[in-house]
Amino acid sequence: MVIVSSPLTLSHDVNDPKITASIWDVISNTEALGVNQAYFGHSGTKFSASDKTVTMTDAVIEACIAGTGECKLMEDKERFTTAASQMYYKPLSYDGSKVAVLLMNADNATDTLAVKFSDIPGFKGTTATVRDIWTHKDLGVSKGTFSAAVDSHDAAFVILTASAEL
Repeated sequence: MVIVSSPLTLSHDVNDPKITASIWDVISNTEALGVNQAYFGHSGTKFSASDKTVTMTDAVIEACIAGTGECKLMEDKERFTTAASQMYYKPLSYDGSKVAVLLMNADNATDTLAVKFSDIPGFKGTTATVRDIWTHKDLGVSKGTFSAAVDSHDAAFVILTASAEL
């Protein structure tokens, strides 16, 4: 969780070049790492979650439920429910002029997620330049709101920098 300043660890088989290659763009993203390392009085947190929920599972849980897998933990036996979308933020300046925002989609379909600048704690901008951290591209200027189509089980990760009114 880069946005909440968690210590970053690699938990994959680092000797498997296919796995490493498939995640290299994420684990070597210098802009994402920069957000993780930045600290301006707050380490980042969730500020919004949808009322809609989804049930999450994985192969370990399903094998435990079916009785065909080894269940080491109580959590291995239960599916869990979470918000279909969640938004996290992290200040990138002391004066509230710059913030990182993560828009997460846990749903089973692409969804357009929108964040109102006034809902982001401490952010002072009503108009902001938007930088996509994943693609390393400037997305232009947004007034009041930023929205993105976010694929299923994916996230949009942006930096908002307050700018002068248009």
